[in-house]
Amino acid sequence: QEIEELKEEIEKSYNIKEIIDEDLKRAIKTYNENRRLLREIHKLRIQDVPKLTGSQALQISVANSSIPKAIANQELERILNLLKDSEGIKTNTKRIMLVGSIIDDTNFTELIENSGALIVSDFSCFGTRNFVDDIDIGGDPLENISKRLYYKMSCPRMMDDHIRRLDYLKEEIKKAKIDGVILQRINNCDLHGCDNMLFEHELKDLDIPVFNIDREYFQTDTIRLQTRIEAFLEMIKK
Repeated sequence: QEIEELKEEIEKSYNIKEIIDEDLKRAIKTYNENRRLLREIHKLRIQDVPKLTGSQALQISVANSSIPKAIANQELERILNLLKDSEGIKTNTKRIMLVGSIIDDTNFTELIENSGALIVSDFSCFGTRNFVDDIDIGGDPLENISKRLYYKMSCPRMMDDHIRRLDYLKEEIKKAKIDGVILQRINNCDLHGCDNMLFEHELKDLDIPVFNIDREYFQTDTIRLQTRIEAFLEMIKK
C-alpha cells in the first residue's frame, strides 16, 4: 500500500499521467540486466588472476549508480568485454574482502591497495549487496519491487537478516579465496558497528584474519588508517 501511494505521489509530482505495470516490468528487466552485468564483472574480479582492482570496481559501481540504466548497460557490456580480453593482475599480494559502511570514494580503497593488498571482493552498498539479488519478473511489479527492497539481501538496518548476511560472507570468502577481511564503518554508524562486531566474532570459525576499524566519511585521518592497515597486512603475511 505504501509503495502504491509512493507511485501516486511520483505521478503527481512529476506530472506523469500514469505509471503502468508494463512500464514497471520493462524497467525491472533493464535493472536486472544491469545487476547481471555487474555480477559478471565481479566474477572477473574474484578470479585467481583478477581482471581489475577493488578501486576500479568501485569506480564502475559508483558511476553506474548515476547513469540511466539503459545507457549504463551498454557501457558495462563494453567494459566487460575489455576486461575479458585483458591479461589480469598477476600479483602475490594478499586478497582482501572489504565489508561495512557505504564507500563512494576510492581514497579508502586505494589506501588499502597501495599498502600491499588487493580488494577482490566486498560487501557494501556500492558493492555486491547492490547487485546480488534481482527483482522477480512475474506477478505484480510493485509488489516485486517491494519484496526486493525489504526481504532480499539487506543492509544492517534489518537485524533479522544478520545470519543471511553472515552466510553470504562465509560463502564469498571461500569462493574468492580471501586472505583477510577488513570490517569498516563510518563513525557513528551504529548499525554497521553492531553488524561488524558480530562478524568479527563469528568469522573466527573460518580461521581467517579479521580487522575492524572506524573511519571518517571524509578521509581526514589517512596516516592513522594507513598505519593500522599496514600492520594488519604485515600480520597476514606472517
